[in-house]
Amino acid sequence: MVQVNFYSTFVDTATVSPQSAARDARLKAEQDAINEKYKDDPERRAEESDKLEAANPLPPLPLSKLIDHFDHIAKVAGIDHVGIGADFDGANDMPEGARDVSMLPNITYELLRRGYSEKDIRKILGENILRVFAEVERVSRSMSKSISGDGSTKRIK
Repeated sequence: MVQVNFYSTFVDTATVSPQSAARDARLKAEQDAINEKYKDDPERRAEESDKLEAANPLPPLPLSKLIDHFDHIAKVAGIDHVGIGADFDGANDMPEGARDVSMLPNITYELLRRGYSEKDIRKILGENILRVFAEVERVSRSMSKSISGDGSTKRIK
């Protein structure tokens, strides 16, 4: 299953324009300094890196580019293999209209506008991942039983 990450650079390589390449080069030196200064404090290093990225955003990416990504994956892998893996907790530059969880209805609207059925949209919004997790749990229980031999869920260390 493909969980679509919303980070603009992952969604559309066209965001790697001359302006964003210059931004990345400028930020590299600053990021290297942050990495050195906080090399023994990973939490503070991540915090400072997030501040740096937030202060230097990528060019805006329209929501339509994100929906194009969903379309492509659905065509290649099938609708049963598409989901949302937004990365709201780890990336700053998201497409316009999909910057945080409160904006997920915009994705629903765009998918409806492009002709996706309500059933397919429910799959994308969560039913696919729930199906996959249920299968993972089923396989895990089956493997635990076969490993222990007596039907218990003892783990082999």
